[in-house]
Amino acid sequence: MTEVIEDIAGNVNGISVTDTQLNLIDGVSGAVSDVDYTTALIAGTYADKANPTASEILSIVDSVNTLNTLNNAMTEVIEDIAGNVNGISVTDTQLNLIDGVSGAVSDVDYTTALIAGTYAD
Repeated sequence: MTEVIEDIAGNVNGISVTDTQLNLIDGVSGAVSDVDYTTALIAGTYADKANPTASEILSIVDSVNTLNTLNNAMTEVIEDIAGNVNGISVTDTQLNLIDGVSGAVSDVDYTTALIAGTYAD
């Protein structure tokens, strides 16, 4: 918890809290490796920054994970539009995560349509 509190205070030591450290906090789960939660922890809202609750920390972990998932979805859509160079098609779940998109169903490959689509950018 010490590293979390230090990160909340601005991460002066430059060492970001790890997913393992976050997940060891009773009531916190879902932090994943290779995701830096520091910026979100600094910007978080706490009743007492020196004594954050597990639910406050979990809320931040969940928010970062959701944003990270959405960013990955958008990256895959953009990559598919560009010709699906990586050979991995965007999934229905990824498409449905995008604000304003719904109705994508499983077992449908949207890649050809994405490549053929018309886009302003």
